[in-house]
Amino acid sequence: MVHFYDIHTHRLLPPVENCRQIVNRIVGIDKVFPEDKKLSCGIHPWHIQDANAQLEELKNYLDTFNNIVAIGEAGLDKLHSPVSLLQQQEVFHQQALLAEEYEKPLVIHCVKAWEEIIREKKSLRPSVPWIIHGFRGKGELARQLLREGFRLSFGLHPQPSALREAWPDALLLETDEAEVGIEVIYRKTSAALGVSLDELARKVEENVFLCLLSRP
Repeated sequence: MVHFYDIHTHRLLPPVENCRQIVNRIVGIDKVFPEDKKLSCGIHPWHIQDANAQLEELKNYLDTFNNIVAIGEAGLDKLHSPVSLLQQQEVFHQQALLAEEYEKPLVIHCVKAWEEIIREKKSLRPSVPWIIHGFRGKGELARQLLREGFRLSFGLHPQPSALREAWPDALLLETDEAEVGIEVIYRKTSAALGVSLDELARKVEENVFLCLLSRP
């Protein structure tokens, strides 16, 4: 059976036999942590309120919920966050350190802050995967990020040139907040890449288990 992996969604949906979700929980916003779902959890750059308290809350969640498989979405946003870039960078840095400590991949929200994210990765030299979620950049930016060892997760509106750069070994798929099923994303991606749905599903599943679900 073909399985579709949605590595980043904010929607809690009823189980579907051939679909697997990683549901994102935002510290300070979300209070429901379903035990029957794989979860990611982090401090979103839009929702930094009391950074020290939120970091303690995140650590408590990591110690409490065994089904948290990734930290995030953490990140930097120069366009939409009400919080200063300096504070965003500090909170991102602390979450990146937690990702190392807990040996969990880091799911990243990045808007217009690619140089800062790349600089942080070069400085920390993380052992865990760093995944850019909802990537909409062009092929040239994708190629630069791939050279630095990032994985890229694509949603409903990817750039075909970026898909081709990430395919096959660094490509993941997600719905984020789009009100479509993950199978829609898979079908659009398979058409854009010119590969069969089965081939795409097999390779994405392999990528998911290499950088997400194979970890504690």
